[in-house]
Amino acid sequence: MPQTAERCENFCRPCFNKETYKRIGMTPFGIAYERSFTQPHFNTDTFFNIWIIMELDLAGPFHNMRCKGHCDYVFRKCEERFPGVFDASSFKQWCLAIIEKGRQKSREIEIGTEKEKQDKITLLKKLDEMINTTERAFEVIKLREDQRKY
Repeated sequence: MPQTAERCENFCRPCFNKETYKRIGMTPFGIAYERSFTQPHFNTDTFFNIWIIMELDLAGPFHNMRCKGHCDYVFRKCEERFPGVFDASSFKQWCLAIIEKGRQKSREIEIGTEKEKQDKITLLKKLDEMINTTERAFEVIKLREDQRKY
């Protein structure tokens, strides 16, 4: 246990994880993450399905960043889950492509009811929040990259 405390800023592992989560939650990334990954209420399955597919694609790396402060596993060369993602810029482009795909799908849907109109507005707002979260994630990843260079 003393070795664990030394490795975890004098916290036991569970307390360290809890403290890390709390600290990250107060950062611009943590705030953006909580806002953008809170599932919105949709009235129709059409827009919910677009949201859930996009959310599932982005959830892994963003959740890891929210809990641990990084998503280093994304950049491992042996990982095939994130082809073409090798640094902060390519990660940002990967995220933005997923978000744009959701935006494009929402544009293709013809609105027939007021509920669909409300859902489209809700989804587009969520997509804007995801872009903000992506920008904040990019800042965190870029900072880690720059720190490793020195």
